[in-house]
Amino acid sequence: GPIAEVMRSGKVVYVQDIESDPRMAPWRHMALARGYRSSIAIPLKIGDTVFATLSIYAEERDAFVPEETRLLEGLADDLAFGIDVLRIRRERLETEAALQAKTEELNISNRQLRRLTAHREEIREQERMEIARNVHDELGQMLTALQMRLTTLALEFGREHRQLNQAIKSAQDLTEKAMKTARDVISALRPASLDMGLAVSLEWLAQRHAVSTGNPCRGE
Repeated sequence: GPIAEVMRSGKVVYVQDIESDPRMAPWRHMALARGYRSSIAIPLKIGDTVFATLSIYAEERDAFVPEETRLLEGLADDLAFGIDVLRIRRERLETEAALQAKTEELNISNRQLRRLTAHREEIREQERMEIARNVHDELGQMLTALQMRLTTLALEFGREHRQLNQAIKSAQDLTEKAMKTARDVISALRPASLDMGLAVSLEWLAQRHAVSTGNPCRGE
């Protein structure tokens, strides 16, 4: 029919007499029953692509003269432009909505990630505290007991056995180094300054950095 012809060709199609035009055979009865005697089908285009057809019917034969056709073609162009603008606006709104949804999903993911990171750090802090407590309570007590035992041995037998006294003194030195190492491990795992607040902890960390590297560290 005329509409299919318009979609294929991209050109205006006239039916000046519906009653006699063979292209209207499938729809002639319905058109005549509605009082239609002629019609025009005008393509609606975006660029060179026909996306719809504007069909107009008239009550008399040969109703569409060239002057009216030019006006109708201009109307069709305006209509196609308006539809294209609406399509672009709808696509923009859909894109903005999709972007907003993705942004919200990203914000939710970031919040979840921050919570997971905070939870992980909390678990790590608890583990460090537990290790530091075990080192302090168990290893520290054992080293202290060993140091006291060595001191007792030195007092009881060191005076009479010079070589034994030297061995005890060497063992005491090693024990003292082990105790210092244990204190350093405890301090690294859980600095006591953390219990005094963030500012004090940062000051302690800066001082430690300066001592270990020789580079002063100061806040601005």
